[in-house]
Amino acid sequence: MAIHLNYPLVIFFAVVFFVPVFYKLKLTSIYEYLEMRFGIYARTINSIVFLMVQCISAGVILYAVSLILVQVMPITIIQAILCISIFTAIYTYAGGISTVIWTDMLQSLILVIGTIAIFVILLFDIDSSVKSTPEMLNVINLSLDPSIDTTLWAGLVAVAFLHFECLWH
Repeated sequence: MAIHLNYPLVIFFAVVFFVPVFYKLKLTSIYEYLEMRFGIYARTINSIVFLMVQCISAGVILYAVSLILVQVMPITIIQAILCISIFTAIYTYAGGISTVIWTDMLQSLILVIGTIAIFVILLFDIDSSVKSTPEMLNVINLSLDPSIDTTLWAGLVAVAFLHFECLWH
């Protein structure tokens, strides 16, 4: 959920800087702009890279879920990958886009319930015998030091670029 906190910033910049250009040029995708500006090779390379990144991302997610499944069921990793892939293909084919949307809604609900549960558990199960220092309680690092990569600002910039990439595909 925290990854989406900068959506308003990303959408603002997209609406202010990208949409007017796309509208004026009567374009519907970033690929059309790439072809118009740099040629068919730029469009093709970008499309291929996007597809490769999506395949790798889907593979990593599938493997991660399979690792969890292997821990709770007496199956191998290959069997887990096959089961998840077949199940996902069947329910997507059988139910169409509405099934995918309902699955996303259910996943979001589970994430929200999990977030609330973690917050409540942390709120009521704090061990008061542990001596805490201010550094232990500093969850958000607001440092402007560019050598530190785990600051709020570095995260906002990195995720903004991620969202820009997702927004135009």
